Amino acid sequence: MGLVKKPTGFLTSSKYIAIELDKRCDGGHAHLPLVGGRATAAQVYPDMLCEAICRGVVNQKKFDKSNTVTTSKLSYIGLKKFVRHICDLQGSSANTVEQILSTSLSEGIRRPTGDYPQNWVDYWHEEDGDDDHRGVRPQVGVTLLKKEMDGLSFKNGYEMAWDDVTNAELLPDLVKKARETEMGYFAKLGVYEHATHADQQQTLGKIIGVRWVDVNKGDQS
Repeated sequence: MGLVKKPTGFLTSSKYIAIELDKRCDGGHAHLPLVGGRATAAQVYPDMLCEAICRGVVNQKKFDKSNTVTTSKLSYIGLKKFVRHICDLQGSSANTVEQILSTSLSEGIRRPTGDYPQNWVDYWHEEDGDDDHRGVRPQVGVTLLKKEMDGLSFKNGYEMAWDDVTNAELLPDLVKKARETEMGYFAKLGVYEHATHADQQQTLGKIIGVRWVDVNKGDQS
């Protein structure tokens, strides 16, 4: 047993995770060569590395919570005034402010004016967005999430599932169970907070699309 030198890079958008992981070997000790089967053990994240990542997540969440601005429900006019105020604090030019506030309607989709990536268009929530002043509107995103959790691909009328790495066939019931376990673990750690589309419109946050990656890790039971 001993220390090994295995340079590893991490890509993160979190300042505090980057701080925790910004470590280099000081060269003050000997390293074991990764031969004789030792390389297999090197692929496992050691406890100290996992703890450092967790500390970074906790510190980032603390910073994010202390660095947010909350408002009550805003009307369209109120939202424009709020955006103008934020832009004024940042010293943005009048042209920049007008570009941020302007939108255009094309093919039934309303989006910010300007050259934005196509994947920024929120097709699923476009029709069920807006405010809830006249009652809670249907959220198609919730329906899609349930569909992704409950349903897999179908072939000849039968439910099917595949390994995203090896393309080997998986048992659909076990895939569903694994997904439920994964979401339960997320909920236990408080990885995310549920937000409605109305919340997203108030905070001007970006909706990020995700997909399941199903992999058989060797447990066939």
